[in-house]
Amino acid sequence: MWAKKVKEKSGLKCESCQEVGVWLNACHIVGRRHRATRWGTFIDGKYDLCGFSGCFNCHKQYDEHGPQEYIIRVDVIGERRYQLIRQMAMQTVTKDQDYAQIKKWIEEA
Repeated sequence: MWAKKVKEKSGLKCESCQEVGVWLNACHIVGRRHRATRWGTFIDGKYDLCGFSGCFNCHKQYDEHGPQEYIIRVDVIGERRYQLIRQMAMQTVTKDQDYAQIKKWIEEA
């Protein structure tokens, strides 16, 4: 559900290279192991999915800190948003999250 929403918000195109009709990935801005931001979080009073759509190549560049990573961070994500999501990701979250509420936030995003 999260991935579908991230892709839909991008208009089903890579947000970095703008390619349409490619194998599209829903990319986590910070690793999905961070439960506080895995499915999104509130930033400035608005629910942020903490993700972006990327083709296979752009996603790989971002994850492996390739030359495209900085461009994605600045032009696609935005440096302020990136830093806020990183800060939120470091918060401790219990394993007993309210998944019904998270689902509602994703649907409304």
